[in-house]
Amino acid sequence: MIYTIVVTFNGANWIRKCLDSLLSSTIQTEVLIVDNCSTDDTLHIIEEEYPTIKIIENNANLGFGQANNLGFEVASKYDPEYFLLLNQDAWLEPDTIEKLIEAAKKNQDHYILSPLHFNANGSDLDFNFIYHLAKDGETIITEKYSSTDSREVVDVTFINAAIWLLPGDCIKQVGMFDPLFYHYGEDNDYASRVRYHGYKIGVLPQAVGFHGRAQQLFDYNQLSPGKKYRKRKIPYLIAMMNINHSLLVTAKLSAGLLAGELVKHAKQFNIFNIFIEILSFTNIMIFYLFEIITHREQNKLVTTETS
Repeated sequence: MIYTIVVTFNGANWIRKCLDSLLSSTIQTEVLIVDNCSTDDTLHIIEEEYPTIKIIENNANLGFGQANNLGFEVASKYDPEYFLLLNQDAWLEPDTIEKLIEAAKKNQDHYILSPLHFNANGSDLDFNFIYHLAKDGETIITEKYSSTDSREVVDVTFINAAIWLLPGDCIKQVGMFDPLFYHYGEDNDYASRVRYHGYKIGVLPQAVGFHGRAQQLFDYNQLSPGKKYRKRKIPYLIAMMNINHSLLVTAKLSAGLLAGELVKHAKQFNIFNIFIEILSFTNIMIFYLFEIITHREQNKLVTTETS
């Protein structure tokens, strides 16, 4: 059995494409919607047009990680062979799941497998997908993605969780998403934990998915002070939670990250952004430190239960 978990929040513009792609897949999956208190027509569309799909309705926006964890808890009762995590604004070609399953069976040391992520019209790879590959030095995929003959899994250190195939054992061995992350960063943390426990992350160039989000970077300077603060805490939390490094090393890496950001803002003579950066760093290093230490130790343990 394959269980697909789709977390929704005001996704009415995308949800039909997402669910239609699952229903037209050459390999059918059980589908579970975990809705984070949508206020648009998302739930109405699902209930009226997809009456057989199961829905968990949350009374608040739990964020990406915790909503997926609810899905894991429900789906794990059926002991699925695989989990598929699919964003509400992502969709798949009919044979994508079949190709991922075939690759997973041949590469059982890979605990996260993903197809290529194209933009909505398929004209190019998703900009954030390219960013992560470039950061990993995995430019080989950008050269291979037009080849329909490539069945080889390409190893990467991280790929964003818009489309993830996980074997059922992954949840038992690695655990679920860490609750310290509310929205953004939880997939980075999970990928680092997969690597810590001795498993690999891969992209299958022959398999194709689409990510419908806007294909441009936002202007950081246009964000409100509160949004800047929340956003800038994330990279420090990711760095500090990486259990592949000692706590001392992660602290040094975080300090280096801070120094780089301060230099960048100083060159722009942006005193306010310097203040936001220092505040974000300080918050993580002081007020989150006890939780970080506790969660790091928990995440090093092999998990045998999903609750």
